[in-house]
Amino acid sequence: MTLAAVAIWSHPLLDLLNTYGVRLLMPFSGRWFYGDALFIVDPWLWVTLLLGILLARRARGPSSAGRPAQAALLVASVYALLMAAGSRIAERRLDREAPGLSDALDPVADSVARATDRLRALLFSLEPPQLDAGLAVALRSAAYEIFRDTPTRCTVDGEREPAAIDGTKALAFRIAREALTNVRKHADAATVQVRVVGRHGGLEVSIADDGVGLGPGPVRSSPGHHGLTSMRDRADVAGGTWDIRARPEGGTEVVFWLPVAPRESGEALEGAPNG
Repeated sequence: MTLAAVAIWSHPLLDLLNTYGVRLLMPFSGRWFYGDALFIVDPWLWVTLLLGILLARRARGPSSAGRPAQAALLVASVYALLMAAGSRIAERRLDREAPGLSDALDPVADSVARATDRLRALLFSLEPPQLDAGLAVALRSAAYEIFRDTPTRCTVDGEREPAAIDGTKALAFRIAREALTNVRKHADAATVQVRVVGRHGGLEVSIADDGVGLGPGPVRSSPGHHGLTSMRDRADVAGGTWDIRARPEGGTEVVFWLPVAPRESGEALEGAPNG
């Protein structure tokens, strides 16, 4: 913590060694503003996101608190897309007026495209799940966002979804979304099947794919990634279970179980499946 504080407070001092420029009024004006210790930021994104936070804090009730934040994220996403469109238009004009220079800027364009993809993924992960219609409906929406630009086909079966408190459904949603994201990144699957059922007095969710399956040796997260560990830890903290296994017909299956209501401290879970 001490090193982090030193880094935060010393960074503006290091900026005195540079001269930054930023077009603060974009997209309304292309005027540049220069100055030492001036951060290269987009003020309109900051204003939008901060306004969303302030309105969310003033909202009454948990159901209405998330709406300003969601609106702010939507506006920020649209703004980022408009800026990206402006960059594409400028790129085409550059191709016409200076063809040789555009080739030199290709690596920069690739970096911007990757950053845009990461921003979209971040905004999607920050968006709170809409669970009013049930966990299965929310997972169908999440699966569409995760696999919409891939050939993977995902189905969600929630015919036997049990009643559960919002906290349990929200936790189940986050674990299942992490599992679906892992399928997209690593499984190379053609189909994914998600089932939400009631079992042993709790909520059980399974995510099965027909992808490359588990490799030899123990199953663990890749270096620098903690998706499997975080899923298991979230289920454990809630008093549930989590497991990953190879499917006999090929592919991988993640299965986790959560109690439909939070347990009291020290209370044993009767009928809970063994992880």
